[in-house]
Amino acid sequence: MEVQKTVLIVDDTPANVSLLNEILKRQFKTKIATSGEKALKLARANPKPDLILLDIMMPGMDGYTVCKTLKSAARTREIPIIFVTALGEVADETRGLNLGAVDYIIKPFSPPIVLARVRTHLELSETREKLSDSLQKTLLGSVRILTDLLAVSNPEAFSRALRLKSIVHDLALRLGAKDAWKYEVAASLSQLGCMFLPPELMHKINNNLPLSESELALYRTYPQRSCELLLNIPHLEESAEIIRRLKLFESVELFDFRGDTLVGNALLQGAIYFDEQLGQGADPDEVIDSMRPHFPSPMLSSLQQISASTQTEEAAAITLKDLEEGMVLAEDLVSDTGSVIVPKGTTLTETVVRKLKSSWKERLHDLIKIRHPATES
Repeated sequence: MEVQKTVLIVDDTPANVSLLNEILKRQFKTKIATSGEKALKLARANPKPDLILLDIMMPGMDGYTVCKTLKSAARTREIPIIFVTALGEVADETRGLNLGAVDYIIKPFSPPIVLARVRTHLELSETREKLSDSLQKTLLGSVRILTDLLAVSNPEAFSRALRLKSIVHDLALRLGAKDAWKYEVAASLSQLGCMFLPPELMHKINNNLPLSESELALYRTYPQRSCELLLNIPHLEESAEIIRRLKLFESVELFDFRGDTLVGNALLQGAIYFDEQLGQGADPDEVIDSMRPHFPSPMLSSLQQISASTQTEEAAAITLKDLEEGMVLAEDLVSDTGSVIVPKGTTLTETVVRKLKSSWKERLHDLIKIRHPATES
């Protein structure tokens, strides 16, 4: 049975609310807000409305402010907003559309037009959501194949990619970034180019050993190599561009924290620098302070929160058979010969867990210290 959609009606005039409710109630669930403040409260509640009819001219918080507030938050930015207004000027319509509204309905209301506009935008929203879910599942399948290849050919680069994905995930979550999964994909695939680097060079990189000029020049080619691989895969162009912009061992430019590609690049660039410095034993707070001239303050505040939560969380000791996908290693996973199999900070994937339990079960005898992944607050 199809779930009935919910429309939030926002208007301070009782007659307008009554008329819109009468038009819509036979086909949709309706919620009523008579002020901007109440509209925000209802829009953020569970379940969220599927569409909002929003009056512009209201006392206190007007419709423009409500729209701007909703579109600035990850939880509510995808809700379609149709402005309801007596204003007929092109400039007024342009302002609303620039704020993220999808349409206008002009007073006095025509019931057929109201119903047609509402149905149209609900259908468009549902179609976009289905396409986004389908695309995401398709891409994640491709990503898993590529990361499995990296895990086999270069385990150290794979572990680094997992750490970067974890940092980018936490940053995007705390910053309320739109389509955060795209940035996680870029982080997961950012190290693919390392498959083409000599093992001797990767050993130096992972052990913080000095590089010659020629080795440094060769290492700097890996983002471009990663980018070239991804450009041949449909719908991964944005991830490829995020990776192409990476700067390695160079002064980092001040990022403009706007635009999907630049946001993704700033998150990944910051994650790489943060991970590199921690790998060299640097103090997290000092690393974050060194990043202040180059990265947006909201991002650095989020890094501080991530660092603090990691430091205060106690590690749990478990056996290999209890290891699960999503757990984070609290220390290096070392074999009985003393070699590091998976480094500290790695978020375990299904592939890694399966490989450890099948290929390494005879060589891992000690309890494994893990932390559980961060959850959204």
